[in-house]
Amino acid sequence: METPEPQLTEEIMRDPPRPQMLTVLCVLTWVLSGLTGMRLIADMFIHPPQEEINQQLAQLGEASQGMAEAIQTIFDSIQTTEYKLALVVIFLTLALSSYGAALMWQLKRKGFYIYVAGEILQYIGFYMILNLFSPLFVSFGVSLGQMTVSMLVFFGLFDVLFISLYASRLRFMKN
Repeated sequence: METPEPQLTEEIMRDPPRPQMLTVLCVLTWVLSGLTGMRLIADMFIHPPQEEINQQLAQLGEASQGMAEAIQTIFDSIQTTEYKLALVVIFLTLALSSYGAALMWQLKRKGFYIYVAGEILQYIGFYMILNLFSPLFVSFGVSLGQMTVSMLVFFGLFDVLFISLYASRLRFMKN
């Protein structure tokens, strides 16, 4: 007697399975974007009371006047509109990268290009923050150019790694 072959539905045959590496990359992208996004929201809305800042600066000023001035520069900078705008830019680029990952999860090639755009555009926000804190860097003997290069190397390595790994899975994605 012949055993009947299992019948596969058209839906299962039409959608190839998602590669495991792509699944891992998408999940990592969402986790990192979520954690970074929560941190950005906290930075935007949660600040210690000014009285507490003044008290800590006074204690720090007794030990090191230069360090107290540097900390005051940071507190002054994070209360500016430019800082909040930079955080919004970074938050939007995180959302763009997450959206690109969601499309790649669905095996849509367009998601890769959206993801790459989000990863590249986030450097605008990073540069805005670095530019805002440049007086602080100079007080420590570090130029804005040196900090920019350091940032590009540190964050750029991760971005190049993820983009390369996503690119290696483009063959599984459809237009």
